[in-house]
Amino acid sequence: MREYKIKGEAHKVYEDSNEKPKGIKIKTDWRKANVGDWVEADDGNVVQILRAGEMLNKGRYLQRYVGTCTGTYLCSKKSKMDTERRKNIYSFGGDKTHYDSVKGRKDITQQEAIFAKFISLGVPPIDAYKRAFNTEKEQYAKVRSGVLLKTERVRRAVSEELDKVFDELSISLRYLIRKAKDEVDDDESRASDRLTALKMLWEAKGVVKKEKTTQVTGAVFRGFEGNQIEEIKVHRIENKGETDGEIEE
Repeated sequence: MREYKIKGEAHKVYEDSNEKPKGIKIKTDWRKANVGDWVEADDGNVVQILRAGEMLNKGRYLQRYVGTCTGTYLCSKKSKMDTERRKNIYSFGGDKTHYDSVKGRKDITQQEAIFAKFISLGVPPIDAYKRAFNTEKEQYAKVRSGVLLKTERVRRAVSEELDKVFDELSISLRYLIRKAKDEVDDDESRASDRLTALKMLWEAKGVVKKEKTTQVTGAVFRGFEGNQIEEIKVHRIENKGETDGEIEE
């Protein structure tokens, strides 16, 4: 549940069904709601209609609109109502949404840090968001988790959590490269499965660019021919090289 104050009065946005007070009747079509009605927005959350009216649309016809504690919306078939707080709740454009604030924030919040922790442990983004932010809204969690994963602060937090896991398991850059080399050197081993797993580690650690890793694993699945083994042995990872079988740190 979220709460916003308008002229000193608190207005709520209910995000989970168990939050809603008993006895509230909810209209599923917010376009036909009146002032005082509780409606289900297109993002699945429940909010109250606080104002309604009509305006001359493009100077041609009257268009009805409704307003909530999060914004103002035209009652047209193409219009969508969400419950993200606008910078200007009385403007149809709204200037900036809550999404803009989320994207622009520099410091990570406690809930975002928990979300990053779950992601680092392999929890799917939607489930990670639902657990971190205590919501059961599937679509809402899908959208919001996608937004968070695009922000620099959350990506950095996930990377830091992954670094902790790598350190606990003693998985270093040196270890990854040496394991890959050992696997390629072993003619009796099926390199494909091992290199696929190492590819995942490489990507998580941020060591090898995706296209380079895909190029190596693709060669393994097709089978090595001619001098391909030697080519992979001398394969250079960006800014790293080999000297007499040792990896320079």
